[in-house]
Amino acid sequence: MNPLEQARFSPLYEQMQQALLLQGKRPKTIDAYSRAVRRVAGHFNRCPENLTADELKGYFASLVVSHFWSTVKLERPDNASANPALPPSLAVVMVSSSSTATS
Repeated sequence: MNPLEQARFSPLYEQMQQALLLQGKRPKTIDAYSRAVRRVAGHFNRCPENLTADELKGYFASLVVSHFWSTVKLERPDNASANPALPPSLAVVMVSSSSTATS
């Protein structure tokens, strides 16, 4: 991630972790959500806030092929729309793909 993207990502990442803590999430849940966001950022080499829904859908589709479904579920939790700690672009794709991905 270039320095400009990293400078944007770091405070958002910290805000997400704090919001999850204030929501009463367990440490393992916070760790799992944080790991998923870092993984998405690493895959695209940029801040997830700047990703489109189509980019994220493609990413999640590739995870279904290369990993167990539980990995994909962890990286796109179905409760993302109710989770203000997640970047809006992640919440949009997580919710929009949840109904088609459960079959």
